[in-house]
Amino acid sequence: MRRRFEFNAALAHPKARLRSAPLRLAARPNGLGSARLGLIAPKRALRRAVDRNRAKRVLRESFRLARATLPACDIVVRVDAAGDWRQAAAALWSKLNDRC
Repeated sequence: MRRRFEFNAALAHPKARLRSAPLRLAARPNGLGSARLGLIAPKRALRRAVDRNRAKRVLRESFRLARATLPACDIVVRVDAAGDWRQAAAALWSKLNDRC
């Protein structure tokens, strides 16, 4: 997802809201047949740009590996803190299969 209205729609009326220690997730079904990912890595949570970029890179890779097993949803993931993003994302993906 790239456009503001797509993010706003997923955040305003999510079907699933999940949380794992350093991450928060909001998901809403879409009619596209595959999952889409939107990432939010605010400066307030991760001060250095290098850390924000790394978090997004790790989350994109985790999503890419799990995409085939995910339901057709628009997924917005917000990074709240530094931590083990890969493990937290894997936990979120497995929980999302049950809820969206």
